[in-house]
Amino acid sequence: MKRIRISRRALALAVLPSMLVLILGSSSPVSAASRVIWQHVFATPGGNNAFWAVANAPDGSAIYATGVLRDPNTHADGIETIAYDPASGNTLWEARYFGGFGYDIPSSITVSPDGLSVYIVGSTQTTTNLDWLVVAYSASDGTQRWVQTYDGVNHENDSATGVAVSPDNATVFVTGGAWEGTHPITVPTTAAYGAARGDELWRTTDETAHYGQGSSIAVSPDGSRVDVSGSFYGNGGNLPLTRTWSFDSATGAESWRSTFLGAPGGNSMNGMKMSPDGSRLYLTAQVFSGTGYIAVFSLDASTGAQVWKVQTDGPARLGASPGGLDVTPDGSQILIGGDVNRAGKQRAFFLWSIASATGAPQWKRVYQRKGDSYDAAYLLAISPDGASAYVTGIACASLYCNLFARSWLTTAYSLPDGVLKWTARFGSANADNRAGAIVVTPDSTKLVVVGDSYSTNLGDRLAVIAYGTG
Repeated sequence: MKRIRISRRALALAVLPSMLVLILGSSSPVSAASRVIWQHVFATPGGNNAFWAVANAPDGSAIYATGVLRDPNTHADGIETIAYDPASGNTLWEARYFGGFGYDIPSSITVSPDGLSVYIVGSTQTTTNLDWLVVAYSASDGTQRWVQTYDGVNHENDSATGVAVSPDNATVFVTGGAWEGTHPITVPTTAAYGAARGDELWRTTDETAHYGQGSSIAVSPDGSRVDVSGSFYGNGGNLPLTRTWSFDSATGAESWRSTFLGAPGGNSMNGMKMSPDGSRLYLTAQVFSGTGYIAVFSLDASTGAQVWKVQTDGPARLGASPGGLDVTPDGSQILIGGDVNRAGKQRAFFLWSIASATGAPQWKRVYQRKGDSYDAAYLLAISPDGASAYVTGIACASLYCNLFARSWLTTAYSLPDGVLKWTARFGSANADNRAGAIVVTPDSTKLVVVGDSYSTNLGDRLAVIAYGTG
């Protein structure tokens, strides 16, 4: 098991235009005790093993991580789900799903509001390529309650990518992409299932969104509305665009749709969050223009009308890529994590704060660990108490990380001011380590990061780390 070295918070600050602060982190390890509370790294031999998603029990009693684990006997890739005790890291239960044809992969995980059920969505290999997959487990012991698959009309690759549960725990909503329509092509697809038995209640598609899929999904606080965002190709399949849909949760009837055009080069959806009161949607997209930039916009959740839009500034748009979006528990502040270009084609972590009511930028932070050439962030989480934000991604000394030596890099910031609190790094030299998902426990005392860590003897291994946030 690898030891984790944590960077000192030795900072050099330079105030740049547009409230941008550049932070260069020292590579010196912390001399005090490690911030790591517990960690596990394990695998089956020769597998492409990795955790890809993580979720909390609402009462904080468990952490659920899911990913891919290779069966040592059949050499099939199945879905591995483990429940951990947040305090000790002890395994509470373990469940595996093998569809029987060699390749199953999860995309997302969520827990019902009452904490009784865990839902995982993804893809499963069948006799007709990959099918959409939904698996329901008992949260208390990992017993599989039901499985639903869906095969689009053309029997091509279908995938479920996002999942949400109604406030009354009765309905599971899933979005993704399936081959549908008169001229079958993969299009954004959203479905509702009864939580008790997994029976399909409704399914709807957007056949105008060619080569597209839904990615993010959210349910309104009153349970009446399901909102989905995703990407597709317009202009005859040549222009990447993003679209948001709102559906009646009981019937699947579409209330409105809103397409974001971005720039002539198109754009790709990165994330969507709903305001705590359900009245607004906040979205971020990668815009393909010049060196690329980040666009953030807000929609009125009742009509789909755009309320405001803002984008990264500067002549080159900072060459920025989004890596996550979240909103503070009080709904006042939106954070966008990601990475930006620096001189010499280097990249650095990026965190941007925006006022949710107006879209007014508040501050920006850029962080690059001293000695690194490529730090790319693609995960973001805000603590439930609203006091901290965490950005996680990959970091490496070589340009473009092309020497197969990547580490997890995690940065912690105070809110609402964005002051860097601490950094942590996982991974040794000449190894490949990738973070897959992060979550903060309900009591805000632990940050849990899951992903994979490469071993010469075992290949990719599942990895999970719990950091103390204080």
